[in-house]
Amino acid sequence: MLKYLFGLALVSGGMLAQFSDQTQSAGLIATHMPILDHAGWEMEGGGTVGDFNRDGWPDIYVLGGGNAPDRLFINQGDGTFSDEAQVWQAPGPHRGVGAAVGDYDHDGWLDLFLTSLGPQSGPPVAGAHYLLHNHQGLYFEDRTATAGLAYSSPTVPDGFSASFGDYDLDGHLDLFITGWHPNALGNCLFHNNGDGTFSNVTQTAGVYDPDLHGFSPTFADLNNDFYPEIMLSADFGTSKYFANQGDGSFSNLTPSAGCGLETNGMGGTVGDVNNDGLLDWYVTSIYFSENPTAHNGNYLYINQGNDQFVPLPEQAGATDGGWAWGTAFIDFDLDRALDIVATNGWRRDEFLNEPAYLFRNMGGLQFTEVGQSMGLVQVGQGRGLVILDYDRDGDMDVVIFESAGPMSLFRNEHAGGANHWLEVNAVSYYHPQIAPDGLGSRIQVSRAGLTQTAILHAGANYLGNSELQVHFGLGPETAMDQLQVTWPNGLIQTFVLPIDRKWTLYVPHPALLSELLPSWASGNTTCVGQVTVQSLVGLIEADFVCSPLEN
Repeated sequence: MLKYLFGLALVSGGMLAQFSDQTQSAGLIATHMPILDHAGWEMEGGGTVGDFNRDGWPDIYVLGGGNAPDRLFINQGDGTFSDEAQVWQAPGPHRGVGAAVGDYDHDGWLDLFLTSLGPQSGPPVAGAHYLLHNHQGLYFEDRTATAGLAYSSPTVPDGFSASFGDYDLDGHLDLFITGWHPNALGNCLFHNNGDGTFSNVTQTAGVYDPDLHGFSPTFADLNNDFYPEIMLSADFGTSKYFANQGDGSFSNLTPSAGCGLETNGMGGTVGDVNNDGLLDWYVTSIYFSENPTAHNGNYLYINQGNDQFVPLPEQAGATDGGWAWGTAFIDFDLDRALDIVATNGWRRDEFLNEPAYLFRNMGGLQFTEVGQSMGLVQVGQGRGLVILDYDRDGDMDVVIFESAGPMSLFRNEHAGGANHWLEVNAVSYYHPQIAPDGLGSRIQVSRAGLTQTAILHAGANYLGNSELQVHFGLGPETAMDQLQVTWPNGLIQTFVLPIDRKWTLYVPHPALLSELLPSWASGNTTCVGQVTVQSLVGLIEADFVCSPLEN
């Protein structure tokens, strides 16, 4: 659908526009400049979010595309960013496509994986990806060759999005890389061996499909058995739902699960849109108003449990997103109901200047598009999209990366209103059996008979990932009944915490748990108080806490 820009500042109910473009004032000056000599350059334009220096403020890595350098914007904590790519020894100009963040070596520092088609000079080549090890928040070190991650496709220059996730619950982050080109064998699952190396287990794990045109992978537990599934958004009707069997293998349940119905899967995101405790799956696609049968638009698959999904009909209001790409669930108005944001664009008349979409959750699985009236006005060739709370004010902001165009930062101005919020992240690198940053943990907040559910996952999206945390809008509620955390190893903890702030959950080493807190090791517990240890053999000096710490 072609959306025309006009000067709306209000929506029904008198709500003021609440997103403002802060790109220039934040110092985020970066333009994607691809090399136009290969098929697929129009689909590129990505970046990712991570707190690389562990100062509590999310940073942004932006891919230059080949004719522009990559940028690493370090958050200064005052609403601005500083490009420190050279200080961090980021790669020189290369044909970068997608980016993913994860602590692959369990040392407590976020590392960076980049899909790339090779250096600026010369033609596109296979085997040019990067694994950049974060050296204690000081600089990146290229460990691609040692890790065995240079190639996804063995022969074809390919590689789009990537995502980290612990599919076998061994505490080490594995990696899925997507490839779009047919018969290139570029959709690969790499198992983390725990020694700094990875092994390609695509065939033995049961996720091999030579016909895939992969764009966006997501690791998330959708059937509540702790083991994360792989949701793969893929072009030309090839999206897949790979159910984790818990033994290192997956089953392709796409036909029987009731998903994979969109004609052109691009981006994907998971979240509990109806607050029933089950994570739903949203996939962006292409919607042609003149021929919706051939290109049927975005699909929201409502999780029924037991690996079954029901797609929402077009009348639900979240189908027409233009030629859509990156997307994320976001409770932008903090009303306890997840909304959807998606970027779009293509180089043909209907999609040339179409703004990004913001689907407001009206309840009852009905959505209304409010992007322009909310101030989310981005009319370029949007591709990647990530969300983050860059100014730490309690609402989620939006970054959009363009293909052959500048990036944009939209600040959410809702914080300070009548609705409240909570943000939670985790530090788990002390615990060898739990994935870093608590990835795979289920967080639930209960109040007044309603329980909201979110999962700590890599936030993978089209060509990038969002901030590694969970965010809850709490509506007018001024307190919580409880916060429940279910860790990937089955341990359940409950807390009662003040709201309107961010909390960090620390997971101690199991030896410390067994010695000082037997209830942790034996089963479920309600944790109160704080345990502090100055040092522990084999670990750096640190505070180990039972209760969360406020940021």
